Amino acid sequence: MAEQRFEDPQKKAWMVSFFDENHLNYATSPELVASPAQVRFMVYLQPDERFYPCSERIFEEVMARKKSPLLGEMYNQVWSRIFNLVESKMDDPEKRAFLIDLLNIKFDHETANYNTLPSRVEKRLFKLFMVTTMIEDPLAREKETFNRRAANLYDSPDFVRAVNHPPGPHTPAPCFSDVNVESVRRHLDATKLRRLFQASVQTRLWESEYDPPDFEQWQDIFDRPVTSDGWEDLENFLLTPVDDLVGHWVPRRILYLANRTGEIVFDLAVIQFLIRLGHTVIMAVKNAAIYDVVYLGDLENDPVLRRLTEDAELITDSALGKNQLAAALRNDKPFKLITDGTMEKLNLLRTSATFARVFKEVDGVISKGADQRRRFFLSPFEFTQDVYNLSPAENSGLSVQHKPICPRVTRFTTSDLEDKAQDIIDQMREAKRRGMIVIFYSGIVGSVPGETETAIQVMTTFIEDLERQQAGTMIINPAKFFEKGMDADDLMYMWEIVQRSGLIDIWRFQSYQDIEHSFALLGRKVPPQWVGKDATYSTGSTKERSIAADVQKSNPEMQIIGPDLEKFLRRGEYGIGLFHDTRLVNLYQP
Repeated sequence: MAEQRFEDPQKKAWMVSFFDENHLNYATSPELVASPAQVRFMVYLQPDERFYPCSERIFEEVMARKKSPLLGEMYNQVWSRIFNLVESKMDDPEKRAFLIDLLNIKFDHETANYNTLPSRVEKRLFKLFMVTTMIEDPLAREKETFNRRAANLYDSPDFVRAVNHPPGPHTPAPCFSDVNVESVRRHLDATKLRRLFQASVQTRLWESEYDPPDFEQWQDIFDRPVTSDGWEDLENFLLTPVDDLVGHWVPRRILYLANRTGEIVFDLAVIQFLIRLGHTVIMAVKNAAIYDVVYLGDLENDPVLRRLTEDAELITDSALGKNQLAAALRNDKPFKLITDGTMEKLNLLRTSATFARVFKEVDGVISKGADQRRRFFLSPFEFTQDVYNLSPAENSGLSVQHKPICPRVTRFTTSDLEDKAQDIIDQMREAKRRGMIVIFYSGIVGSVPGETETAIQVMTTFIEDLERQQAGTMIINPAKFFEKGMDADDLMYMWEIVQRSGLIDIWRFQSYQDIEHSFALLGRKVPPQWVGKDATYSTGSTKERSIAADVQKSNPEMQIIGPDLEKFLRRGEYGIGLFHDTRLVNLYQP
């Protein structure tokens, strides 16, 4: 676990400067940087811990506050790539000289203090190149060539024969006590998967003019051992048997982080095979071009990739809500495409809300390539999902690593929330069978930042008093159903299922009089931050008031008590993962 306690004011100032210079500070760039709550969808963090999107070694080099030889070498590699790009794409000597000088000025500025991440420098230089030249994707032609070569390799008779060639003697997986039909099926599926992954890292085959491998050469590639220690874990994740159904595996939702063109052709073959095994795959690509990394435009413009992804569902909303995402994952399309919202190496601080929610909802993450490996595996942080990485190894082999989910993570899957909602509905149905009146109480729980515990106490005290006064009622107190690890997304998803059940007789929204009465019952005066508050101040209650109006159309006998509908205007949307309106975030910044 990363420790970031900087008692020295100078060190603390340098760290703040690091986040500002890299445009990674949510407090100063909330429109660009993920909120701490959004980051926690993906990264397990202690309350005062800050996530940084680089390896631990790079962060330590920056924090050393010196001209690091390692950073210097990485900066030089960045400059070499952008210089070579200009040399290869700019024919006019005068324009080429101008652009190189412009980029050099930018490069010197960005690297002067040795506190800018190399990947951030690279993104800025590449973006400056695109803006200046008006070339949206300078390597489009090269990438199309790589993809065409890879597709020709994949379609070649020798590859088809080799990838489907029966494997050698079968050794049952550890979960099988002996050789049987299911263990053989698993062995065959695992063999096919491993071969497709091994093919996906053979970059030299499509990046240069090579004669395509023949059958024996492909067999040699497939016979190379898989290094590192993650293959068995990945195999167990993807091929867990469902009871006694032969060849049926536990269906997983997988976030697949694509890497580079060329290999993407074989990645898509992997994905199609995973879908045939019963899994759902959400593949994430970049939002804009950056060298040869796959981005959304490649899927739209490259004829090979357009053909290979034509059956995928493209999710374009970068701020998909919990309910919308649940609906998208529930539909029949098992292959979906999203962007991570960035144009750089994996940077969870700059990814979109949709990407963060997908990361949170899936069962595991498969990442490709050395850059993504460094960000996940050379990082001191733990993540909210099992993360697997497949990268080239020495001698053109395959290396697989696994970073297990942080054991302290509490996850509530969509199925978990639906089950919890059904339990409440069953209690409501039983109460109505016994002739009781079902009352749902909506009020402030987390909409006053920092007051959640007080809000729960206020709501619970009032409802307990109501229960003493009213006979034959079942009053649903949402505060009693909150569990550690639940965020606003989880709660609103669960409660909407309950609220649309048609079993509510009275829907009561908290008034200021309710709050005053609660504090009086507690023997306290109303604190300043609670004066004048009622359900109209609550982001959740505002959404629920709209749901209540909708439910009442189909259930006109349901009574709604509380502030008038037109007064629920002040609140809009939750900050992702928060319990209060996103517009309140800046008001309550420390």
